[in-house]
Amino acid sequence: MTSAPTILLLAGEASGDDHAAALSVAVRKRLPGARLIGLGGPLMAAAGVELLEQILADDEGFEPVYKALGECYELDRNGEALTSLGQRFIALQPSSATGHHLKGMGHFRLATDSGTSMLPAIEALQRAIELEPGVSDRHFTLAKALEWEKKHDQAIAELKEAIRLDPKHDSAHYVLATLYRRTGSRDLAAEELKIHQSLPERAPRGIRLLVETQPR
Repeated sequence: MTSAPTILLLAGEASGDDHAAALSVAVRKRLPGARLIGLGGPLMAAAGVELLEQILADDEGFEPVYKALGECYELDRNGEALTSLGQRFIALQPSSATGHHLKGMGHFRLATDSGTSMLPAIEALQRAIELEPGVSDRHFTLAKALEWEKKHDQAIAELKEAIRLDPKHDSAHYVLATLYRRTGSRDLAAEELKIHQSLPERAPRGIRLLVETQPR
C-alpha cells in the first residue's frame, strides 16, 4: 500500500501565502492523508500547513527541516539565512555534516554576490566532506569555491571526485573542461567537453528531503 505523501509548499510573500493556503485545501480534498509542510505565513498555517519554523520551535534538533529550509534559502539565493541556519545547527550538532554544509553554502553565496573571499566557504565545505564523504554536489561546490580562489589544481581534484561519485554530473564535466583549458590541458578539456555534451542536462535540484524523513 502506498504511503501518504509529504508535500512541501513555498510562499515568499502575501499573495503566495494566499494561493498556497487555497492549494492546501484542495490537496486535502484529494489526498486527505497527506502531510503538508511549508515555508509561508498565517494563511497557510490556518489551512493546516505545518510551517517549517514552527516545527523547529517544537523540535529544534529535527535535522530534515534544516535541510529543507536550506534548500529553500538556496533557491532564494539567501546567503545570510543559509549561514545563520548552518551556525544554528552546528551549535546543536557540531559533528553533523548538515550544519557545516549549510554554513558553507551560505558563505559561498555571500562571496559570489559580494566578490569577497571564498575561504570561509572552503573551510566549512571541507569540514562537511570530512564528516560525510560521498556527496558529489558538495565536492562540486567546493571545486567552484577553490576555482574562485584560483586554486586550480585543488579544484580539478574536487571535480574529479565529484565525477567519480556521479559520472553523469554534467556540470562537473563542463567546469572541469574549462579548468583543463585554462591550465593548458587542451586534449583533456576536449574530452571532458565531449562527455558533457553527451549527457542530458541535470534537472534543478528538487525539494526532496522531507519525503525521506521518518516520523518524529
